[in-house]
Amino acid sequence: MLLAFLVLLPVALELSEPSVAWGKAELRLNAELIEATSRNRTVSVPWTDVAEVAVREYEETTGTRRLPMLHLRLNPGASAGPGVRTDDAGWIALWPLGEGPPPGELSPELLDALGLFAGDRWTPPVHPPA
Repeated sequence: MLLAFLVLLPVALELSEPSVAWGKAELRLNAELIEATSRNRTVSVPWTDVAEVAVREYEETTGTRRLPMLHLRLNPGASAGPGVRTDDAGWIALWPLGEGPPPGELSPELLDALGLFAGDRWTPPVHPPA
C-alpha cells in the first residue's frame, strides 16, 4: 500500500500544479513577451498583445478551491494561440502563485520584472494590512 502511494504521489503532484522543483515549469518575462511553460505546453504572448496583467482568483474545475494566479487580458483582436482558454471576462489564467501567506504573494523578482516589462499593463495586488 505504501509503495503504491509513493509511486502515485509524483503523478498527483504533477497534475495539481506546475512542478517548478522538477524543472518542468517556467515563467519567463523579457522586453518582448511573457511566457509560461508547464507540463510540456508553452503559452507565449507578446507584450504588444497584452492589455492588462493582474493577480486574480482561479476556481479549479472541481470548484473546491480558488487559487491566486497571474492572469492576462489581451488587446481586442489579439490571440494567445490555439487551445488557450479565457474566462467570461476575457482573462487567461497563466501562472499559479501559491497559497502561502498571504495568498498570491509575488516574489520581489517577479514584482520587479512585471513592473519593468508589463509597465502600465500591470496592476499590483493590494493586500490588507495584517
